[in-house]
Amino acid sequence: MAKAIPALVKLIINRYLVDGESIEAIAKDIGYSHGHVHNLLVAYGVQRRKQSRRLRTLNPPSDEEIVERYTAGQTIERIADDNRLSRGYVRDRLLAANVPVRQSGQSLPHNQPAITDQEIVQRYTAGQTIRQLAADGRVSTTYVRDRLLHAHVQIRRPGPRPSSTGRPAPDKWAGPADSPVKGRTQ
Repeated sequence: MAKAIPALVKLIINRYLVDGESIEAIAKDIGYSHGHVHNLLVAYGVQRRKQSRRLRTLNPPSDEEIVERYTAGQTIERIADDNRLSRGYVRDRLLAANVPVRQSGQSLPHNQPAITDQEIVQRYTAGQTIRQLAADGRVSTTYVRDRLLHAHVQIRRPGPRPSSTGRPAPDKWAGPADSPVKGRTQ
């Protein structure tokens, strides 16, 4: 008498053999370890695939598309997973295109900000904040501040800005009547 296959094991076998998913992806999705999923497949007589993930991809993306997504900030892992490619294949395509590869967990390199020093100075003197410039340039606020200081730009104090009437913002609140919070005193 053949042993009955539990529904979860049937699902795992189907995803592995029919859908072509990796053991790692199945394990991550169902909350099991890689070893546990592998042992289940072996226990039910499923032969492990020997082909690479790249061979199972019917329409791999072009090198240009890989480079474009990577330089836009996506990780090698994300590009590989989205296209059912190995991480090594994606990395090799980037290196072949002379794209500097970031270390694991590293964001876009600081030597390639999305904003130039000249733009930082112009936009800051036009009224944008250091935080806005940092977000737009995909850099830290410290980086923006350092670029401004390097360009000998006077850093504004944080706080209220001059109003649209042209009067300067007050340095201090005069008292409880002028306090922005009702009942607050200095």
